[in-house]
Amino acid sequence: MNWVWFGVVGVIAYVVLAIMGQLSAGGADSALATAARLFRPYAFAALIVGNALWTVAFYYGLKETKAALPMLISLGMITSFVWSLAMGNDLSLQKIAGVAFVLLGIGLMA
Repeated sequence: MNWVWFGVVGVIAYVVLAIMGQLSAGGADSALATAARLFRPYAFAALIVGNALWTVAFYYGLKETKAALPMLISLGMITSFVWSLAMGNDLSLQKIAGVAFVLLGIGLMA
């Protein structure tokens, strides 16, 4: 059951963090403006909730394996890739190869 909670909570955490990124960087025109927008109520709430959920997912992962951190990072990579496709980005062989190489590198680190 820990694996199920790890996966479900991990995906939700990364989706909430992606929403936080969109809320804070959406209309900003500089890095400083992006950082300042992070403290708006909705973006800040998404940051807190996303990080709390990420920590809960990490907890459930650690109950099963010591490789929970690279697994959670890989889950975040896949979730971010699917989220970007859902937001209208194009799918290409180059993007798929990039995701595969990053996941391979994370797997080798574990």
